[in-house]
Amino acid sequence: MKSFLSQIMDITEEEYASFMSISKTRSWQKSEYLLRPDKPVQKLVFIQSGFLRGYRIEQGVDITHHFYFDNWLATDYESILSENKGELYVQAIVATTAYEFNKETLCDFYKSIP
Repeated sequence: MKSFLSQIMDITEEEYASFMSISKTRSWQKSEYLLRPDKPVQKLVFIQSGFLRGYRIEQGVDITHHFYFDNWLATDYESILSENKGELYVQAIVATTAYEFNKETLCDFYKSIP
């Protein structure tokens, strides 16, 4: 996670420790869902290890939207930004471990450390 963040911003050890303190380590088994399209999305995950697939159901057809790999972020970006009901399923293709961030907590963190 630190190397990922360091590629896009300067972050001190103290800021990184503070950032990680607002995350929870979560694990999902193969075929478990991280997100379903039934309510507004309130979380963002950073994949430590694993493989996820994001997809939509359009007119009864399963359409892959995105694959998420190690060291990458996953969420339903449209829903998390608009606060509208999500449209994306995100499912573990293999056992997956990730850091999970709550949207409200993450936004508060951004305000405290611009």
